Amino acid sequence: MNLHCKLGANKAFPWHEEGSLSFICSPLAFAQMSQLGVGFSSSESLGEALRDVKGCFSLVLDRADSVVLAADIAAGFPLYYSVFDGKINVSDDAMLILPENPKIGRIETSEYLASTFVSGGDTLVEGVHYVKPGEIVSIAKQDGSVDVENWWLFDPDFSHEAQAGEYDAILLDVFRDLARALDGRQVLIPLSGGLDSRTVAVMLHRVGYENVVCFSYGRRGNFETETARKVAQALGYELHYIEYSTDAWLEFRRGPDWDGFLSYAFQGCRTGCIQPTIAMKELVRRGVVDQGAVVVPGHISYDSLVLEDAFFGKGLSLRKAVNLFCEYECSQCALPFEEKIEVKSKIARVFDQEGKPYDEGSWLTRFQELDWRGTQTAFYNHDVRNYEYFECQWELPFWDIRVANFWKRTTVEQAYMRSFYHEYCERYINPFVGLHTEVPSFSPLDIRLRLAKHHVPGLVKRLGRRVMDVVKPPVPHPLGCEGALGDLVVDGQTLNARISEYSLKRFLTERNESDERSPL
Repeated sequence: MNLHCKLGANKAFPWHEEGSLSFICSPLAFAQMSQLGVGFSSSESLGEALRDVKGCFSLVLDRADSVVLAADIAAGFPLYYSVFDGKINVSDDAMLILPENPKIGRIETSEYLASTFVSGGDTLVEGVHYVKPGEIVSIAKQDGSVDVENWWLFDPDFSHEAQAGEYDAILLDVFRDLARALDGRQVLIPLSGGLDSRTVAVMLHRVGYENVVCFSYGRRGNFETETARKVAQALGYELHYIEYSTDAWLEFRRGPDWDGFLSYAFQGCRTGCIQPTIAMKELVRRGVVDQGAVVVPGHISYDSLVLEDAFFGKGLSLRKAVNLFCEYECSQCALPFEEKIEVKSKIARVFDQEGKPYDEGSWLTRFQELDWRGTQTAFYNHDVRNYEYFECQWELPFWDIRVANFWKRTTVEQAYMRSFYHEYCERYINPFVGLHTEVPSFSPLDIRLRLAKHHVPGLVKRLGRRVMDVVKPPVPHPLGCEGALGDLVVDGQTLNARISEYSLKRFLTERNESDERSPL
């Protein structure tokens, strides 16, 4: 079988070639990827080399007997493959390697609508797959057989008590390396009222990086922007505010960038995150964005554990673990009963796959592993496509492998509700900006009450929400999208689910598989 490679769909990052190796990477990873070489005798030796790479990347290695694909621990640069008609097809755009008559997977479609992504390396099209985070895929040229190995897993054992000073030292190393890699290029920080983007801003300040511009967006007077102003002012950074109003959302929805961005982000298995799109477009229009600018968002996931169930019992059966996973990860819309059962069956297979039978005693580790490989990396992939769409590169310092390895070594109590991270920020970040973070603490009663709410029947939950809407009317969304997008949300569906539905129907319509257009 011959390799048919179609690379170059990314709007901001180029692919590089070093002999039989092709790679795409963030600025932090470029130096190491350029020196990676091709002389790997096995996937194991390649994995050892990748564990030293800082930053995000994807690679294609065309060997004599096989094609080898690999992705970083966030799969920040999606890479797709398929094998049919005697060809090994590889691309950074799934739409370029579809079979002549693509068959849409029914279970994958249900999962996509319920969670805004497709898990397990699948796409909506049968036979077209993506390289999962921390994975090496080897495709034999002789017969097209596929072998998958993990070169890295987020598999915390919750046995080590983390130290804030240790974490601070790691972050300083990462941001010093980032500053050297960026070499004076403009850094754009999407600055919210949260801890993550605040930490990015403070760390760049601590390592002496000066060419920093922050931006915030949302409804006029929202608390996120007010906090962002305080942070930017304390650090001496320029801040641009983009007001999100009903008119702004309507203009975006009716303009070419609505379809343009969602199509670019879709890739056969993902829903684009539209939150920053208007802001990025406006920053470009204002001339704020320099050529070569790099966006550094504060994305972090492995610092948080929200599962109260982790505090009770020594294990969960596979059925209970799958139900819990679907409750957290597949809640964007209400699926019909049969479809829900099919999605749960697939999730159960993912829980029990890759030669590692499910173990009730280590259910939490498996849960965190799948959450990392599914929801978390999918969200960040949804988000960074915004910056690429406007031809800006990006960097994810919190997804550097040094940071990720640290978060594999915390206790359950430290991970729960970001307790350790709140403590770290209170000691090492907030003093630079004059803010205060309340470190959460939970008594056993608090946890049991939070646990109980996850086991309340759905009808009771919906009734409770309706009562609360009367007693305490909902606060207007800080992004100000109610008038323009609120009509898109129907009972039992989130806005993300409706956008997923729109992306799916647009994909099917383009292939003449449906004449029906979404009401979006």
